[in-house]
Amino acid sequence: MHLALKCGEREVLEAPPFTVDTTAVGGPIMSTNQVTQSLADSQEYSSLPREVWKHVPSEPGVLASNMGRILQPPSYTPMGNGGFRAYLPKPRLGQVSRSKKDAAHSYRIIMLRRDNKAGQSPRKVHQLVCEAFHGPRPFPKAVVIHLDEDAHNNKPENLKWGTQKENLNSDGFIAYCRGRTGESNPFIKGTRQ
Repeated sequence: MHLALKCGEREVLEAPPFTVDTTAVGGPIMSTNQVTQSLADSQEYSSLPREVWKHVPSEPGVLASNMGRILQPPSYTPMGNGGFRAYLPKPRLGQVSRSKKDAAHSYRIIMLRRDNKAGQSPRKVHQLVCEAFHGPRPFPKAVVIHLDEDAHNNKPENLKWGTQKENLNSDGFIAYCRGRTGESNPFIKGTRQ
């Protein structure tokens, strides 16, 4: 896919933030979603066998794969000599994050760029993948449940929407709570710093 216009001996990218005009190289004007989808379909990004990409409805241009990877839309920065510089992102699994430093539970997050705002905002990878493959949240307080209780396994067949009560009644969480008695209780006298 060519996003550049040849101008003499050098290439100058001309792309506004929400559409890409490829008519000068024989292509149509494409939306950000179409550009991201064509990136995902290219040889470079389909390195994993049988990887399927779907759009995340709440995040324009963002794609989630059935392998738990996230692909952000390309971004364009104006250059001093005219034109735009394209930044073509690579698919990512996300970085491991914890809610607190000493928390036992960790999950994967990804920082998503905002076209209309400065900076980035963190999003949980399992929420993006579940939304792409299982639809938007069925009710406002719906949470993503990992069926195998492995928070790093963000494949769609391992995720489902559910309630917080369902999530807290999982076998692994109940065993964790029962194990926090006696000396391993974090609130026992003398163990808190």
